[in-house]
Amino acid sequence: MLGDLDVGMTTVDGDLSVGGAIRCDTLEIRGRLEVAGPIEVRGAWSDVGEVRAAGAVRAGEIAHRGSFHGRGAVAVERRARFEGDVSVPSLRAGSVRLGGSLQLPGTLEAFVVQLDLRGSSAIGSIQGERVEVTGRVPNPVEEILLKGVEVHLERIEANEVEITGARVGFVHAERVLLGRGAHVTTVEGTIVRQHRTARVGPESWSPPPFGLRR
Repeated sequence: MLGDLDVGMTTVDGDLSVGGAIRCDTLEIRGRLEVAGPIEVRGAWSDVGEVRAAGAVRAGEIAHRGSFHGRGAVAVERRARFEGDVSVPSLRAGSVRLGGSLQLPGTLEAFVVQLDLRGSSAIGSIQGERVEVTGRVPNPVEEILLKGVEVHLERIEANEVEITGARVGFVHAERVLLGRGAHVTTVEGTIVRQHRTARVGPESWSPPPFGLRR
């Protein structure tokens, strides 16, 4: 489709490329969607497959499973649920739940944030009331070789923060819970629970030189 798509209920079964914008009441996708302009879904958005959006995205709700790559900001009024690989510059929603990997250089803002990051991820900042970030903790062999899934966050600001298997530069929260494999450079707040493998403070880290084995 060369121009805009402006309808009530939209169902995509297969591949669809839109040269302009999409505006609709609901959107359901089973396949691949590529959009050159902005997307506005006034109600629920549900999809399984691949989405590539060049413009800003707005929706009432999103339930996505697959890969989601956006070059514009994403704003969701209520719940945003993602399962798979997600890459967007920023995300704002009522609540965010994600399982998979996330590349988000800007700000993720929601009242409740739950991230189960099973793939390597990099996030600029998270702002919310309750924030839970879980990365995959490496096994003993991966720890020796300094390999495995890497989860890096620059900053988290919330009332309560729980971190497992992730590296965070700065945390500001009233309650901080540090699980296995968590590393936070600077904490402003009260650490109410800390696993024996969790660390607080500056730490130098680099991969082993080529050919080095322990």
